[in-house]
Amino acid sequence: MKWYSKAIVIICNVILLNVANQCMAVENTDREYTKDNQKYIDRIVYIEQDKEKEFIENLSKEIVVNDITYIYENNNIEQQFTVDTKQIKTTKKITSDTNDKDTIINELGMTIDYNQDDYIGEYELIEDSIKVITHNNGYYDKIIEKTQEYENLDKNDLDYIPKQINYKGKKLDLLNTKWEQTETTKMGDKDVPSKYKAICYYASKERIYRPNTYTISAEYIGEAKKEILKPSKITITYKGKIEEKPVEKKDNIIIPVATGTGTIIIFLGGIFIFMNNAKIYNYQKGKWVYIGKALLINKKISLNKFRNKEVTNKYRIEFSKALTKRYNNKTIIVKKGTNKIKQILYTNSEIIDLEIRI
Repeated sequence: MKWYSKAIVIICNVILLNVANQCMAVENTDREYTKDNQKYIDRIVYIEQDKEKEFIENLSKEIVVNDITYIYENNNIEQQFTVDTKQIKTTKKITSDTNDKDTIINELGMTIDYNQDDYIGEYELIEDSIKVITHNNGYYDKIIEKTQEYENLDKNDLDYIPKQINYKGKKLDLLNTKWEQTETTKMGDKDVPSKYKAICYYASKERIYRPNTYTISAEYIGEAKKEILKPSKITITYKGKIEEKPVEKKDNIIIPVATGTGTIIIFLGGIFIFMNNAKIYNYQKGKWVYIGKALLINKKISLNKFRNKEVTNKYRIEFSKALTKRYNNKTIIVKKGTNKIKQILYTNSEIIDLEIRI
């Protein structure tokens, strides 16, 4: 890969990391203070609420500020919200069989619930806005009728029959009469009718007015509120660590004297192979990916050469048995670009396996 291709890859990775960090942490501030003669730092970070868990899981357990090492103590999460308020208005229409105001208000209801697009509120009735439209539904004519019979009449003459009768409180008029002969008398050789029965039909109309109905309309106003999530405020407390400077023994290294150019090259190559024995892994797509080896010199190790191979800023450094034995309980500095982290190497196993973000 040519130098300019490597440069492009490095620049792209830096841009992606910066964008990722900006999405995760909205703001990052430190507050240094002393309590009980002990130094502390409160690191305040604002994180989108759906990123809280991921952020807490990947918190740095140790940080270095102004060459002082601070150890993670605890964290406090304050979930924050803001409330948006908007004015709401609506109109309600109903049909009623009364124009009594109290009854109308009861049928309309003094309030109406509002729940839309996560806004929750309530409308309130404006009583002065109530409008009533009357609907006259007209009338219809109802027939009241009665059939009445009159018997033992001497003649089939209407003079013998009443022209009106009272029925259910109404006066009915005689509209039709049917005569029937009920008895006869002998006059000579002929039978002459002597008695009659009248079947009379009486009727009258009654006008029935249909009740009025009413269309009611009224206006309601109110306000609705929506709770909007804001980034959570996370306060991470770190406690200053008092480090005792260990007394380092200088190892006596016996360098064998060899003659010949070939022997010197082999010897130097052997030294660098021995020293270049820290395996470097980068966290990529949910797993650790081996990306090469680094050299630990004078308690310092640089990750600069891996920046074109990294996908995330999460690294794992695996030290050899020799380095583990040599640097156990000692402090080293891990560098990448302008960033550096102080880290105490400590383990009970044969190999130190260190995870950091840088």
